[in-house]
Amino acid sequence: MRVLWLILAFVVWNVVFDGYVRRARFEYLARQALHAQGRAPEAVTIDAVMRPAIAQGVRRATMWAGGVALAGWALTTCACRRPKRSDPGNCRG
Repeated sequence: MRVLWLILAFVVWNVVFDGYVRRARFEYLARQALHAQGRAPEAVTIDAVMRPAIAQGVRRATMWAGGVALAGWALTTCACRRPKRSDPGNCRG
């Protein structure tokens, strides 16, 4: 069961990180379009937009995935400690 929680945490990490990268991509394209139309003073580099977004995305994604993994681990531990009449050793491994 814990492996499933770790897989879920991996998926959460990827989804959250992708959201930050996706948002940065749209911001970069919007700022480039404004510059091309003459409505923005200077062109922005992709590095100036993506580098902070990636750093923040890694931090936030790690926070969320860590929370999911920790919650899953705690819930699995609590569920395994609860006595069951039918099979007391069902949570080994």
